[in-house]
Amino acid sequence: MNEKEKRMMLAQSMRDNFWVFLHRVFLMVSGGDVFRPNWHHEAMAWKLSQVASGDVRRSLMTLPPRQL
Repeated sequence: MNEKEKRMMLAQSMRDNFWVFLHRVFLMVSGGDVFRPNWHHEAMAWKLSQVASGDVRRSLMTLPPRQL
């Protein structure tokens, strides 16, 4: 598999799976910090995937600053 195909697969994965998107974005913006997933990350990803699929029409999440 060449680099272009790998990038296309990653882009598709990020569109289809919020958890993959979250992890990738964290790596881009974290400045070298380590991503330490926790239950609330999974809960947010699950709820946002429901919103994206249309199963849930409204959702509200609040987080303190810098808590992802």
